[in-house]
Amino acid sequence: HLAHLQVVIGAKLRRSESFFFTWKKDAVGDGQRGSIWLEKSIPLYFEFDGTPVTSINRQWLEKLTISANSAQGMTLLEEPIEESAPPVTPPAAQARTTRAEPRRGTPTGATPVGSAAGQSRR
Repeated sequence: HLAHLQVVIGAKLRRSESFFFTWKKDAVGDGQRGSIWLEKSIPLYFEFDGTPVTSINRQWLEKLTISANSAQGMTLLEEPIEESAPPVTPPAAQARTTRAEPRRGTPTGATPVGSAAGQSRR
């Protein structure tokens, strides 16, 4: 779920908006929290475990963005279950998984008109 934070933090910093990011330090519920100040001059590094991100939860992005735009700064929130909108595939995942799909109404296996596969080489 680091990809969600990367999207929101990246958007804020691209607009030169500085903010606090706060999270609970442990799951015991003793109230301990950590907080950092983020601004565009501070280098950030996002490390992923190698599992490709398959989708982005739009509702969670919206909640994180609203939180980041508040006077208190962004708070790490629980991911809500997305109810109606289909998930968004992150651009990096699209690049890895995109393949030519036939257009609607094109029979399976047929090459859509105007596609690179349907054009003759000169």
